[in-house]
Amino acid sequence: MVDNAPELVRTPRLILRKVTPDDLQAVLEIHGDPKANQFRPSRARSADESRELLDSWLCDWAEHGIGYWAVQVVATGETIGFGGLRHTVRDGEQVLNLYYRFRPRSWGQGYAPEMATAAMSWATRTLPHQPVEILTTTDNTPSRRVAEKLGFTIVRSLQRDGFTDVYMRKVQSAAHPRPAHRDNGIREPAPRN
Repeated sequence: MVDNAPELVRTPRLILRKVTPDDLQAVLEIHGDPKANQFRPSRARSADESRELLDSWLCDWAEHGIGYWAVQVVATGETIGFGGLRHTVRDGEQVLNLYYRFRPRSWGQGYAPEMATAAMSWATRTLPHQPVEILTTTDNTPSRRVAEKLGFTIVRSLQRDGFTDVYMRKVQSAAHPRPAHRDNGIREPAPRN
């Protein structure tokens, strides 16, 4: 369990808050929207898949004290997306997966980098030795562009489900080497951005 859980974070334009069961309608709308999921190999999620997704996010918060946020615009209160950090294990290494998915009408306004910067700031302060990765596909140029703005670079690629996944990681400082891996039982794959 993570101490100092980031259940509510404010940025200049966004409120990032722990997801609740009341977020189901927004999850259905965003994760069921074909345009919002155009780069996801299996495309938009069904209503049942969206419910399962929200349930998994709620479990992350309950079991690990960290998970994805509902992203709301301060000025309107509208939920425009979901994102944040989630514990996972990739290739036997404990990492934080940085995820973001937004309503298409909110694209191009800098919300994903703003949310991701807040998540990275929290991770740097609270879990400084925990690597942070972004999993996306080679054709998801918008997601890769956000990751590159944040200082992430591609560390490997992998063929899966007929698509090429790219794993991006923030370059680590020599002053903060990675500690030895500790398995907590959380398994990949994490959602692609």
